[in-house]
Amino acid sequence: YRHVEGVTDPREVVPLCQAQRFDLILLDIRMPHLDGFEVMAELAKLITDDYLPVLVLTAQTDNETRLRALREGAKDFLNKPFDQDEVLNRIRNMLEVRLLHNQIRDHNALLEEEVRERTADLRQALLAAEAASQAKSDFLAIMSHELRTPLNAVIGYSGLMTSEAFGPLNEKYKEYIGSIQGSGENLLKIIND
Repeated sequence: YRHVEGVTDPREVVPLCQAQRFDLILLDIRMPHLDGFEVMAELAKLITDDYLPVLVLTAQTDNETRLRALREGAKDFLNKPFDQDEVLNRIRNMLEVRLLHNQIRDHNALLEEEVRERTADLRQALLAAEAASQAKSDFLAIMSHELRTPLNAVIGYSGLMTSEAFGPLNEKYKEYIGSIQGSGENLLKIIND
């Protein structure tokens, strides 16, 4: 273990945890000034965004103390006198869980960052698509206007010629003018659609 701190006054635990993050806390229940339950309550207020394993080591052997300790934040519980090998194995297990928790937290942070980046990319793509859609609408509006003006003239003049207002037409010209007028009207319908 790289860094081990020990304190005999439980009032020092919270300030110590404020100063640095620990991967595991070994905690007794019966202590002067504050008991282990009060220390766990203070730690719970302090550490709200992290998983902090607490191993309670106490001479209190009653089941009520054990259950209360587990309810109030302890992740494991051992009675004194304890077997050193058992304590070391439980410490190792709790630190492995802590390590896995940290890996999951870090992985989740990476995933959240990727989601933020993808969301930003999607927003940019949406803005580009909206701009392209607006450009297309503008283009169609302009082209529609630019095509309608000469097309209305073609349809109007062909209608005027069909009415033979300026004199009679031979059958071949009437056929051509009918085709011009029909094609113009079809094209106008397409533009309108």
